[in-house]
Amino acid sequence: MGGLLTFARQDHPKKMLVDINDLVKKTVELRSYELKANGIELEMNLSPGLPRILADYQQVVLNILVNAEQALSELNHKGKIVIATGLRAGYVTIAISDNGPGIPESISDKVFQPFFTTKEVGKGVGLGLSVCHGIVAAHGGRIYFHSQAGQWTTFFVELPAIGTAIAQ
Repeated sequence: MGGLLTFARQDHPKKMLVDINDLVKKTVELRSYELKANGIELEMNLSPGLPRILADYQQVVLNILVNAEQALSELNHKGKIVIATGLRAGYVTIAISDNGPGIPESISDKVFQPFFTTKEVGKGVGLGLSVCHGIVAAHGGRIYFHSQAGQWTTFFVELPAIGTAIAQ
């Protein structure tokens, strides 16, 4: 419900300093059973010592990861998801890539629109990525993607680096 309230702009995020790598690891842990059950290989390339970011919860990473899983479950080849973190121009970055079917250019301008979905009825209502967009914007960041239809998709999340680097 918190995601829907955030989307509707009736909920104010309760931001706190977090280590993005810990947030990614905890999110992956939540999905580890589904990843294994669907035969999806996961690779994590997490840059050590990143500055902390202000965040309220892991909804963004979770939504993108679930979308990647769902896209890969429709394929006849071995699926793979790669999650990478880094630092660029004062922003902590998260890149989530999958070797799924990609996003056709014909719908790329609709991906973050509320209630837009390519899923069949009962499989999604089209709020996940629009909620992600709202959350990232509320945190002063940006979210975007690159995709090659029929081959792969990468979603990028950039959030302002706030805290000092974390000792490793």
